[in-house]
Amino acid sequence: MRESILEVLRPIDATGASLVDLVEVALEQAILDERLPEGSPLAEADLAVALGVSRSPVRDALRRLAHKGLADVRPRKGVTVATFSPAQISDFFDLRESLEGLAARLAAERMSAEEVGRLRSHLHRTSEELAAGRPHGYPSSDEDFHARILQGARSQQLKRAMQTIQARVRLFRRRSGAMRRRAEQALAEHRAILAAIESRDAGAAEAGMRQHIRNARENLLGKSSADDVIGR
Repeated sequence: MRESILEVLRPIDATGASLVDLVEVALEQAILDERLPEGSPLAEADLAVALGVSRSPVRDALRRLAHKGLADVRPRKGVTVATFSPAQISDFFDLRESLEGLAARLAAERMSAEEVGRLRSHLHRTSEELAAGRPHGYPSSDEDFHARILQGARSQQLKRAMQTIQARVRLFRRRSGAMRRRAEQALAEHRAILAAIESRDAGAAEAGMRQHIRNARENLLGKSSADDVIGR
């Protein structure tokens, strides 16, 4: 296990930043990239050696990751990268569909013309990234589409609700978009949502976003059934 962790992680530079924050970011990124796949042990001692830090910031970072839903803490078994059953994933996507559907509805009603223009430009950049043949599914700019819509919804309550699930949203979004075909479909769905927002059709924006989330769930769960392991 020690050799595996040492291959995955590199020492971090804590100059001018919170050491706990940096450890958290390093571990979260490794989980999102699936360099630390689900079920992987997260032993404090091994992580501390790999990152070149003491065990204390590692311990605090693991607590944060558990709070985000990215790590599982089991008594007498230690900490592992979180695993998710198909039922848990389905429940999670039900929640995400409701929240992001509402965000799209509110964005259609509240986004400024300037924000809509920036969203259009953003999708153009996303299209360019996808055309360039990004090797790992969704373009790196994809996540910002949903963030821009949430910002345009202008609802602090909704934003706080989304913050509690954002890490898992990023994880499942990457897994769902791991195949190029899904990435291309998602871009087309994003364009339809944008068109509804541009026309100020709140109902169509919400319906489009809900369908987009349902398609992502079906893609992820269908892929997991075929490969017998979620996200593989």
